[in-house]
Amino acid sequence: MIGAAPCATCAFQLGLDIGSAVAPSPIGGRYLIRFLSDSQGCLFWYLYLAANGDHAVLSSSDLYGLPSEEQGFYSYLDVESHLTGRKAENISFAAESFEAFLGRFWIENEIWFAGYEKRENPIAGRQYTEAYCRKQRSTRRVDSVSSVLVWRGCRCVCPKS
Repeated sequence: MIGAAPCATCAFQLGLDIGSAVAPSPIGGRYLIRFLSDSQGCLFWYLYLAANGDHAVLSSSDLYGLPSEEQGFYSYLDVESHLTGRKAENISFAAESFEAFLGRFWIENEIWFAGYEKRENPIAGRQYTEAYCRKQRSTRRVDSVSSVLVWRGCRCVCPKS
């Protein structure tokens, strides 16, 4: 369980009857299980179950779930046209595993709360932002002086290397 509420109003929603919550994936030909949704229904995160037993976390602005959920969610639209209008390109890779996703979700929330509450970033948060800045520098995504990193409203400065 995550130790604090997320800074963005997201809700973990894993049904008790997993078998009924499995939706066919439009990519890879296997299955999606929705486990996290933002409060406004703009983005959903799914556990992708591959045929070989591997898994990953994907996100999409499209809802994949039980027919009753989809009809309720898309009730203001013509449901059939929306369901056929889903696009595989709306699906993004979020993490190589569920564990990696939860770890990143937790530390990014810790970083955000440290900034919001004007307290020191925890050690793990500093390590995470330093690693992020190193990666950004190595891919030339930050200038040679510094770059301001904005994480859900928390400003973190990548220092000059």
